[in-house]
Amino acid sequence: MIFVMLVIGIFLVAMLTAAMWWDSRRRDEFVPPRADEQPHQPDHREHIEEVREEDEGTFPPGERLLPYNMKAFSSHSTGKGREARPKHGKNVGGGAFGSGGLGG
Repeated sequence: MIFVMLVIGIFLVAMLTAAMWWDSRRRDEFVPPRADEQPHQPDHREHIEEVREEDEGTFPPGERLLPYNMKAFSSHSTGKGREARPKHGKNVGGGAFGSGGLGG
C-alpha cells in the first residue's frame, strides 16, 4: 500500500514538474506586441453613464404586460447630470461588510 502511494506521489511530482517546464518554454516563445500594435484610445466616448431614478406610481399587478404597455415603467434619464451620482472616494464607505466604512 505504501509502495503504491509512493509511486503515485512520484508520478504527480513528475507531472507537475513537466507542466512547469512546458509552461516556461511556452512563455519564452511569447513575443509581446509592438507599440504600433497596441490599441488606441477612441476619438469619442464609448458609452454614457446616467443616473436613473425609479418611476413614480405602482406597477400594475396581475396583468401580463407587453413592451408597448410599459410606457411609464421603463428606464428613463433624470437629466440631473454628474452632481446626482453617488460619491466615491477614500473616506466614503459603501456600508457593506469589509467596505472600509466606520460601521455602527
